[in-house]
Amino acid sequence: MEGRLPFDCPPGQIERSRVSHRVARCDWIWTRFGDEDGEWDVNVSDSQEWRAAGEVVEGLLKKVRMGRMALKEVQGLEFVREAVQVEGGLSREEVV
Repeated sequence: MEGRLPFDCPPGQIERSRVSHRVARCDWIWTRFGDEDGEWDVNVSDSQEWRAAGEVVEGLLKKVRMGRMALKEVQGLEFVREAVQVEGGLSREEVV
């Protein structure tokens, strides 16, 4: 959504810790990037679709004790239901 991975060091900041440490701490922030002409498109970042996708990202990047979304919750979100169409629905296959 921003053209970078969530745990990458934000642009313009000095990298103070390794990516693995930021992942373990769930230390990430949204950073606005410009498009091809270097300008941030406010219409995209303020769109309902972008906010709905952001809800999924934020829900999955929290620590469990801080309220990480379960996959059942993510599956139930309108954004995901509309984007992922699987004939017969989603199911979990047991690995033997």
